[in-house]
Amino acid sequence: INSALQVDLAGQVYYEEYAKAGHLYDVTDIEGLDHIDASYLPDGQVEGRQYAVPLDVNGYAIFYNKAVFDKYQLKVPTTLTELKEICEVLTENEVQPFAAPMQELWGLQEYVDVAGFPVFGTPDWFTDKMNLTSHFADDEEFKEAIKNYFSFKPYWGEDPFGTNWDTAQNMVATGEAAMVANGSWAIDGITAKNPDCDVRVFAMPTTDDPSGAVMILRPGNGICLYNSTDTDKLEAGKKFYSWLLSKESGESYATNGFKISTAKGVDLSFSDGLMDIQSYPAEQVWNSSGLTLFSDEYYQIFYETILNYSMENEMDVEGLCESLDNDFASIRN
Repeated sequence: INSALQVDLAGQVYYEEYAKAGHLYDVTDIEGLDHIDASYLPDGQVEGRQYAVPLDVNGYAIFYNKAVFDKYQLKVPTTLTELKEICEVLTENEVQPFAAPMQELWGLQEYVDVAGFPVFGTPDWFTDKMNLTSHFADDEEFKEAIKNYFSFKPYWGEDPFGTNWDTAQNMVATGEAAMVANGSWAIDGITAKNPDCDVRVFAMPTTDDPSGAVMILRPGNGICLYNSTDTDKLEAGKKFYSWLLSKESGESYATNGFKISTAKGVDLSFSDGLMDIQSYPAEQVWNSSGLTLFSDEYYQIFYETILNYSMENEMDVEGLCESLDNDFASIRN
């Protein structure tokens, strides 16, 4: 952190740690902050002060090969039943519905998250589970989300736990698979494999009510400013930081990095897929800005336990919840 004026930190726990140690400059009143969409600013705040600003936001959803959907006259689903009907049509035509890169834990995470976060991701859900003030065994919404997640296992292909992310991208790019649950970087990744592939996006349905199709948005890593004791360096850093917050910078970041910029009014018309993500109304968006998610230790246990139970032919939801409760309790104790 001493070697650079700008620092990229991944998450609230780090902002708090470095801010309280005096390493981060308080950018609450810095010029240009008003260029950033205010809904994403809480993600970089510590005790009401701004120490980090996310320059991009990622959408987590279902990414699909539009040519495959068009070939079989499939429409974007808004309910669980409609999505499963699509999976059946694809299976009948020997197209794998989902490329599932579950060889990598983060690949499985995306499937759990898009099926579950809109259902169980309330503001205190993560901290309550870590503090043991709420238990998985008593959480009926969590259980239902896991059942929905696992109900798509027949459509993950023959070897989802031996499939990596590179292979999954190739499968969607070539039409071997129609869909993948992932983050918005998937659009760029898939089209890099096949520039002619039109990758589009829809929110994962979580119920048979269309309002249950919720787009998940999470701010990216926050850009911080090192609190240098060298006045000249600090002033230079503040000027550059202000430029990073500008619409001009946001436009450049979006087009060159294929990102959804947090700067207000940035044009995303260069990507139909990114426009799809932004098309959802506020009531169908789950925004994690400012929320405390699982810390690394809880994260690892949470997804590894779901992975182990997912390898079975049937999902033992009660057994999964018992294991999670026991493991979370062992961390606290």
